[in-house]
Amino acid sequence: MSRAKRYHPLVMLLGIWNLGKNTVYFFFFLFVLKAGSDAAWVKYGRLIILVIAGISLLSIGWSWLTRRYQLDDTSFRLEQGVFVKSKKVIPFAKIQNINRHTTVFHRIFKVTAIRFETGMDGEDAAVEFKVVSNEEAERMEKRVAGLIRLEGPSDASDVGEESAEAQAEAVMETASRDLSANPAASPEAPRAPEPDRRMHFSPTRKELIKASFTSLSFLVLIPVLFSLYSKAEDFIDLDLEDKAQGVLAVLMSSWWLAGGVIVLLAVVSVAAGIAVTFYKFGKFELSSDEERIYIAKGMVETTAFSIAKEKVQGVEITQSPMKRLLGLAEVRLITAGGTGEEEQEVNSLYPFLPLQQAYRLVSEMLPAYEIAPGMDPLPRRSLGTSMIKYSWVWATVALILLRFPPPVPGWMSFVEWWMVAAGLFIWTVIWSLLNHWNTAYAIHGPFLQFRTGGLTSRLFISKRDKIIEVKVTRNVLQRWLGLASVHVANRARPVLHQKLSDVPAVWGQSFYAWYGERTRDVRVQEDMV
Repeated sequence: MSRAKRYHPLVMLLGIWNLGKNTVYFFFFLFVLKAGSDAAWVKYGRLIILVIAGISLLSIGWSWLTRRYQLDDTSFRLEQGVFVKSKKVIPFAKIQNINRHTTVFHRIFKVTAIRFETGMDGEDAAVEFKVVSNEEAERMEKRVAGLIRLEGPSDASDVGEESAEAQAEAVMETASRDLSANPAASPEAPRAPEPDRRMHFSPTRKELIKASFTSLSFLVLIPVLFSLYSKAEDFIDLDLEDKAQGVLAVLMSSWWLAGGVIVLLAVVSVAAGIAVTFYKFGKFELSSDEERIYIAKGMVETTAFSIAKEKVQGVEITQSPMKRLLGLAEVRLITAGGTGEEEQEVNSLYPFLPLQQAYRLVSEMLPAYEIAPGMDPLPRRSLGTSMIKYSWVWATVALILLRFPPPVPGWMSFVEWWMVAAGLFIWTVIWSLLNHWNTAYAIHGPFLQFRTGGLTSRLFISKRDKIIEVKVTRNVLQRWLGLASVHVANRARPVLHQKLSDVPAVWGQSFYAWYGERTRDVRVQEDMV
């Protein structure tokens, strides 16, 4: 067991960095733009921001002094506090996935951040190290993954520039000496070195450029320009609206000048979209070994995600309307642990995969999962319930129109008002048809699979032993038509609820009986362990 030690000292500098990013706007406004102001609210604002910054700095230092962590063979042990101490033990068995994130700050100091996600809520939801050396992060990840059972003679924070390979060799040598000196030592000695990873997918430059157009990331320039415009109005006391109208009038006065500006904006937009795509998905790598799946991406800020295959709760394959036209899809792994910040999207297996390649990757990385080639569509009688379910909006608008005439005279005539209502009715009919035609379901062996969605298609695959709760319901209309709705819950954070509406009641009963055999699956797994 290693001794308890403090977190990396650079975590204090990171806290100061984040504090500066969060307060720079207020400091610039109060101390630069309002430097000559004697208003009372400015003076009090400066005092408040200085007090908050001072308290935050003290809190950062105190937190580092009073927090320690420790690793043994089976768990994390976390300590904090001086006068009131608290200790937590997070078993490695609770860890669902591992997320490493390296920002610009981390790259400058050659460190990283690592987060061990559990399936729990509250304070025990994750074990997070905001700053840690790359060697120490590698050592902890191997320990949690079960590749290292014994502690090395020294930790990464003490060895300085020592590489992860050198540490691994030291651990193996220490274990060999211990076994030689004591043959009766624990059989839980270090396992074989890390298994070779198989690279499944890494996009080419051409595929990244194609992805930038598919994701419409070239439109990113529009919100950026509007954001800069609004912030400039807040900071600079000028009538920007009049100036913008004047510039627009000059541009419109000459067709070649307006055309040149449009072409320039188009080029800049495309370049910005490509840059954003390369920033997010550059150096994307999808690999796996016998036990785990690894996802890495990013050029400036890098993110790495790993999860044990046995802890994948399900697979979700989605296609937006544009992706359906281009034959692309996004594959997501459903996990019981969180995935860190939402914008990182670390559990996504590249969102622009060709559909057949997406199916192939799922089969390669998760041989325990199978995708049925064919699924059963909804019966025709379920279309009526779908029409009723999606037409309540139109019915509500029609009833209001019958009771009350158009409320704003001159804004829209009575005929135009009813044309809007008719358009809404047509849209609800189309939406109902799309949902009906796109919904399908299948049970094959221990696997449940169903597809839902109107414009966006969503295919969900899960195993019986990964489903924690099921429910079959029937409303009055469904009883009359012999239909039912199936509800499924998978372990995730928050719990992932799925619903499949208007399936035949007979299939709902067979589904309920199918899930009743889950006890046998769990018992077989326990016997194998």
